[in-house]
Amino acid sequence: RRFPSTLAAVAAEAAGKNLLRVLAFWAGDSRCYLFPVSGLRQLSRDDVLPEMDPFENLTRDGVLCNCLQGGAPFEIRFAEVFRREPCMVIAASDGAFAYFRSPLLFEAVLLETLMRSRTPEEWKSLLDETVGRVASDDYTLGVCVIGFRNFQAVKTAYAPRWERFCRDYGSLSDCLGRGDEAAHRALWEKYREGYLPAPGGPA
Repeated sequence: RRFPSTLAAVAAEAAGKNLLRVLAFWAGDSRCYLFPVSGLRQLSRDDVLPEMDPFENLTRDGVLCNCLQGGAPFEIRFAEVFRREPCMVIAASDGAFAYFRSPLLFEAVLLETLMRSRTPEEWKSLLDETVGRVASDDYTLGVCVIGFRNFQAVKTAYAPRWERFCRDYGSLSDCLGRGDEAAHRALWEKYREGYLPAPGGPA
């Protein structure tokens, strides 16, 4: 294949008073996310065979079935959502999330490093350090923060989500340490209700 590459791109624009239109474009297993204060949402669907969710893909490692390439057909997928609240939009290559032991850990890293940061530059540095320590590949991670007055307002808005995440999924480290796949899957099934798009497209 000539110059194969995956794609993840997110665009956001005003669509009325306090209304945000978010457009996600992707090909392959790079991902597009919407991150409202209620928790991370994956807008894209991984182009892998057999079709599987992010939990299964951690261990089964599906075969990439669609990517950008010269001289061969490919598709660019598309999704559209609307939000009425401040949020973040995120685009990431698979190196940014695929090497964590649980799909839940990507949001955990975003929140934990945000809470420890005093400035956007410090958050960027902590994210780079944390993701880079886990990744076994190069990675790209772009985060756009929309609708907040300043960085402290971002931290204040996401603090309740971090508290709830720790309360609801605080047993994750323990079950990963024990190798308890059943407990891990139970946490994933609870988490995926808000994280994954509904069948046929994002909710």
